[in-house]
Amino acid sequence: REDGTDTLIAENLLLNFADEEIAGKTTHGEGIFKQFDMPTGNYKGIRFGLGVPEDQNQGDPTQYDREYPLSVFAGTHWNWTTGYKFIQIDGFIDTTGTDTGPLDQGMAYHTGLNELYRELSYLDREDAFEINKDAELQFQFELDLNRFFYNQTDTIDMVDRNFSHTTPVNSEAFQLSEQITDNVINNAIFK
Repeated sequence: REDGTDTLIAENLLLNFADEEIAGKTTHGEGIFKQFDMPTGNYKGIRFGLGVPEDQNQGDPTQYDREYPLSVFAGTHWNWTTGYKFIQIDGFIDTTGTDTGPLDQGMAYHTGLNELYRELSYLDREDAFEINKDAELQFQFELDLNRFFYNQTDTIDMVDRNFSHTTPVNSEAFQLSEQITDNVINNAIFK
């Protein structure tokens, strides 16, 4: 809010781009649309986390209802270690470099761990905005999946570095997961 206090919109959300209901809407289409009811008032921005906060990350996924994002049924909890996958990218790549070759190599990037939780904060907007009972405001948050794999100084070689389960902290797998996470944070666009 403009006075510096926070209003919680949603505690946890899971954006599953492979979900059949939204898969066709995310490739150069309309994207994913989420709607929230907000209390009336003057606001100066929005803040959200990427991942699961530490106090929830160590929780029991069986305690949640089936539809809740942290439920065991969401498929994001690591059953071999404590915590959740924050970003999960699975697929196949063309290793020929021609963009016409077969998708001949698998890849799996699963980032997690408390050390990789990041907060995105867009609180320094020049124009505060008002929410009233008759208003509907739309904000856009854009992510380009390609930007998960490169930044201004480095590109992830998906042929040689095609797998990460993050652990242990400070390992090569962790550094790869941290690079992907930071690429997401540094290239997100909020409008």
